[in-house]
Amino acid sequence: MIAEDDSDSARRCSDIEQLCGAETPTPSARDRRIESLQPPEARSAPTTRTASARARVGAPTSVQLAWLALRADETAMVSFFHELGLEGSSAGQICRDLFEPAARQLGDWWSDDQCDGFAVSLALSRLQNLTRLADADHYRGRCASRMSQRVLIAPPPHETHILGVSLLGNVFREARWRVRSEFPQSDTELADLVGAYWFDAVALALSDALARRDRLSALARTIDVVREASRNPATAVVVGGRAFWSDTSLHVEGVGADVHCASAAFAVKNLDEWLAGTRASSGDASAEAHSGISPCDLVGMITPALARRIERRPRVGG
Repeated sequence: MIAEDDSDSARRCSDIEQLCGAETPTPSARDRRIESLQPPEARSAPTTRTASARARVGAPTSVQLAWLALRADETAMVSFFHELGLEGSSAGQICRDLFEPAARQLGDWWSDDQCDGFAVSLALSRLQNLTRLADADHYRGRCASRMSQRVLIAPPPHETHILGVSLLGNVFREARWRVRSEFPQSDTELADLVGAYWFDAVALALSDALARRDRLSALARTIDVVREASRNPATAVVVGGRAFWSDTSLHVEGVGADVHCASAAFAVKNLDEWLAGTRASSGDASAEAHSGISPCDLVGMITPALARRIERRPRVGG
């Protein structure tokens, strides 16, 4: 009786394996294809946190990180990241030299039919998890109360690759901005956000892996919605993603943005330059420079005026 039960169980397991395509433990064609993408550098990865390891950050290193992400080897990704010894690097440098090239490499493999879109999405999510680790290491102990300017960072609706949101967040936090990251499912949700809260800037991040040129018209409509609904009428709109890295002729005017960044590393710098130019063109900067009025001076000017007004007020019972 027991033998018959075991036989039935074995047959059921065999049926399940056949349905799942796991008749044998041999590597699948997908696994073999991923292994074939292994860069030579993966066989001689740095093993110590040294300056020489940090100096190797670049194209070969980013390819290796992309390969580890595609293999779903998150433990190896964390070890590899720590072995690079990037603690002294800026958030922008890490984005520009490591994460963004790794994302583009994943996109290139997809374009060359070396992997499917689902695998790319999963690999990008693993890179995003790693950026959180980098962010925690890099900004531990920073005082949020020193931050004054506010930025909303979000992917445009229907953008499934959200690595750029994390990268932009790291860069803006390093520059002492108050960062709010959201993932609106529609333009209406995004409009509700910018209408309910004050933001000095709104950054919209397209995919860092794929160019997404077919989504630029939708991006332009989203930016129009942001401007119309924004509680701050002077909100600056920043756009980023591979679309603005791969084609330098793609001007921000085409989508209605104020600032574009070929890399998250340049987002704050480009935004600061735009803000400075806007103030100068409106005369705010020149007026401030010539007035020389500081907040303390302003209080000193207002206080006597208030005192005189109180003195002129009729006294009760006088």
